[in-house]
Amino acid sequence: LIGGAQLYTQGLEHGDRLYLTRVELAPEGDAFFPEVPDADWHLASSIEHEASDTTPAYAFQVWERR
Repeated sequence: LIGGAQLYTQGLEHGDRLYLTRVELAPEGDAFFPEVPDADWHLASSIEHEASDTTPAYAFQVWERR
Protein backbone atom coordinates (compact mmCIF):
# COMPACT_ATOMS: atom_id res chain seq x y z
CA LEU A 1 0.00 0.00 0.00
CA ILE A 2 1.12 3.49 -0.74
CA GLY A 3 -1.04 6.03 0.94
CA GLY A 4 -2.04 7.74 4.12
CA ALA A 5 -2.02 6.46 7.66
CA GLN A 6 -5.64 5.25 7.38
CA LEU A 7 -4.76 2.98 4.45
CA TYR A 8 -1.79 1.59 6.37
CA THR A 9 -3.99 0.77 9.37
CA GLN A 10 -6.59 -0.91 7.15
CA GLY A 11 -3.88 -2.95 5.45
CA LEU A 12 -2.61 -4.25 8.78
CA GLU A 13 -6.11 -5.52 9.59
CA HIS A 14 -6.42 -7.55 6.36
CA GLY A 15 -2.92 -8.59 5.33
CA ASP A 16 -0.98 -11.74 6.21
CA ARG A 17 2.48 -10.54 5.18
CA LEU A 18 4.20 -7.16 5.27
CA TYR A 19 7.16 -6.12 3.15
CA LEU A 20 8.70 -3.07 4.80
CA THR A 21 11.71 -0.95 4.01
CA ARG A 22 12.87 0.82 7.16
CA VAL A 23 15.10 3.79 6.43
CA GLU A 24 17.21 5.32 9.20
CA LEU A 25 15.99 8.89 8.67
CA ALA A 26 13.54 11.11 10.48
CA PRO A 27 11.98 13.33 7.81
CA GLU A 28 9.04 15.57 8.53
CA GLY A 29 5.73 14.24 7.30
CA ASP A 30 2.06 13.80 8.04
CA ALA A 31 1.52 10.09 7.26
CA PHE A 32 3.28 7.33 9.12
CA PHE A 33 3.09 3.55 9.09
CA PRO A 34 1.68 2.31 12.41
CA GLU A 35 3.78 0.23 14.80
CA VAL A 36 3.65 -3.46 13.92
CA PRO A 37 2.30 -5.18 17.08
CA ASP A 38 4.50 -8.09 18.19
CA ALA A 39 1.43 -9.89 19.54
CA ASP A 40 0.02 -10.15 16.00
CA TRP A 41 3.14 -10.24 13.80
CA HIS A 42 6.62 -11.74 13.86
CA LEU A 43 9.70 -10.65 11.94
CA ALA A 44 10.41 -13.42 9.42
CA SER A 45 13.50 -11.82 7.86
CA SER A 46 15.51 -8.64 7.85
CA ILE A 47 18.35 -7.67 5.52
CA GLU A 48 20.35 -4.77 6.92
CA HIS A 49 22.26 -2.28 4.76
CA GLU A 50 24.80 0.12 6.22
CA ALA A 51 24.86 3.80 5.36
CA SER A 52 27.16 4.98 2.59
CA ASP A 53 28.21 8.40 1.34
CA THR A 54 25.04 8.62 -0.76
CA THR A 55 22.42 6.53 1.08
CA PRO A 56 21.21 6.23 4.68
CA ALA A 57 21.18 2.90 6.50
CA TYR A 58 18.10 0.83 5.76
CA ALA A 59 16.63 -2.65 6.18
CA PHE A 60 14.31 -4.76 4.05
CA GLN A 61 11.97 -6.61 6.40
CA VAL A 62 9.33 -9.31 5.95
CA TRP A 63 6.71 -9.63 8.71
CA GLU A 64 4.18 -12.47 8.91
CA ARG A 65 0.95 -12.63 10.83
CA ARG A 66 1.05 -15.04 13.81
